[in-house]
Amino acid sequence: MPEQSGQNRKDSIGLTFFLEENYGMRFIGHSGSQNGFMSHFYIRPESRTAYLIAFNTTATANEKDQTRDTRRLDREIKDYLFQKIFMIFPVK
Repeated sequence: MPEQSGQNRKDSIGLTFFLEENYGMRFIGHSGSQNGFMSHFYIRPESRTAYLIAFNTTATANEKDQTRDTRRLDREIKDYLFQKIFMIFPVK
């Protein structure tokens, strides 16, 4: 997205979005993590759809329980949305 600033504006937007292609669809997004907090968003402009997710705890798998893994859960949700949900919304 282009930077927007000027005399009449008191805010601006940085140039820190990523363009990705997932399953043949174009997305604009950004992600990040710090101190156990993880979040990201993806926007699909052509269908005017998006998703945002945030975790306030980072769990990691261990020998006793491989299911408690925040990053794995995050990837599974992302893959499910990209494969099953985003494609059902028509391009506008």
